[in-house]
Amino acid sequence: MSARPAATVVGPTQPGSKDDSSNPSGENNSPVLIPKPPGVEDGSTKRTDDNNSTVILKVTSTIEQTADGKSVSKITVDPVDLQKAMDAMKSASGTPKVVIQVPGNTESTNFQLNATVVAGIQAQVPSAVISVQSDSVTYDLPAEVLDIPAIAKNMGAEAEDLNINITIDKVTGATAAEIERAAKQSGLQPISDPVDFNVTVESPTTGQSTSISDFGNTYVTRTIHLAPTSNNATGVLYNPGTGAFSFVPATFETNNGKTVATLKRNGNSIYAVIEYTKTFDDLIGHWAKADVELLASKLVVEGVSDDRFAPESQITRAEFASLLVRAMGISEDNTSKFPDVKPSDWFAGAVNAAAKAGFVDGFEDGTFKPNANITREEMAVMIAHAMSFAGQQPAADAKVLPVFTDSPLVSSWAKDAIAQSVDAGVINGRTATTFSPKENASRAEAVVMLKRMLQTLQFIN
Repeated sequence: MSARPAATVVGPTQPGSKDDSSNPSGENNSPVLIPKPPGVEDGSTKRTDDNNSTVILKVTSTIEQTADGKSVSKITVDPVDLQKAMDAMKSASGTPKVVIQVPGNTESTNFQLNATVVAGIQAQVPSAVISVQSDSVTYDLPAEVLDIPAIAKNMGAEAEDLNINITIDKVTGATAAEIERAAKQSGLQPISDPVDFNVTVESPTTGQSTSISDFGNTYVTRTIHLAPTSNNATGVLYNPGTGAFSFVPATFETNNGKTVATLKRNGNSIYAVIEYTKTFDDLIGHWAKADVELLASKLVVEGVSDDRFAPESQITRAEFASLLVRAMGISEDNTSKFPDVKPSDWFAGAVNAAAKAGFVDGFEDGTFKPNANITREEMAVMIAHAMSFAGQQPAADAKVLPVFTDSPLVSSWAKDAIAQSVDAGVINGRTATTFSPKENASRAEAVVMLKRMLQTLQFIN
């Protein structure tokens, strides 16, 4: 990969700029012209791949310094240039993407886009992705996740008066120190700086601002460049309120001695990459040892104690729902759907989130039966629903089920899910000829199925 050229400071010819002699403090406040990447011709936009699907957008930025000494790069994307990028993407044959690049290494980067043009992208190129790149971090925001008319209505403003701010903020100071302390206390080894990603919509006219942090079932991609990592690296979310870390779906690719971590989640927060290794004494020689310890090292599963996993113990519906929510990287929810899931129950937030996402359904009487052991067919249904939530709906091959001699025992409501899960390689039979749909699943089986699901979704390597 070619190195990006250095940024060029624009002199008095740049509109709105001033030379140093007009600044009594001696501080250079001139806008910085972001040069085109190697091979991009003059002009505000340029297609860069064979499918004509990626457009590089030329922008300018100003670098400011906050009161605490933090350097902030601010980029206001010209609506005319963004419109040109949209026009260039209309004939794209691949996934349309407009890339806004900023060379340099400031601690915080803010990209400001006109909401009306973004709404136009949604309408005319609905599958487009707005990709902002700052130093070693990239954030890919699908245009479809921003409902501009609804946001404007909620803010009591007109869409043309709104600006969208995408911020990539390298966490420093007291928060960074707290993250380091919490990681050390949990036995985690950070291998990237924590980065706070934010999307806000503001109205300069009214002074209102709202944060967009929930993208529904759309997983937004972020990449962080790292030094080469081990197999025990994983993406994590840091919750400043609780001081806890949680799993974020992430894959890793290493080329030419450099590793790129690709993190995927349906919300914004503080993210980092860590390394962690977890083993259990009672898994020695067990068929699921590698898979269990892989997901334990990624903070997806926990043992029944610090050194025991109890792989052959059965697992309840609430326990599996909690594992599934954790594996999918979604936040817990406080709104209860089931009368037998009380707010005080340890699993309430996870079960509520699973219900909200459509992973779980209750029984005919409206209950969830959280403490009942989960059957293999119930587990297959939950997994199929989770994969659908993430945008992957495997085909339900009708030829799959007759392979199992006990297929007549499969409940009608579980047939498609089992066929989908088996066909996708997420779930196998108990034997080559039996599925055992009514039998309770073990903790080991649950983890192995989750691991296969995560790999199928490309949520882990």
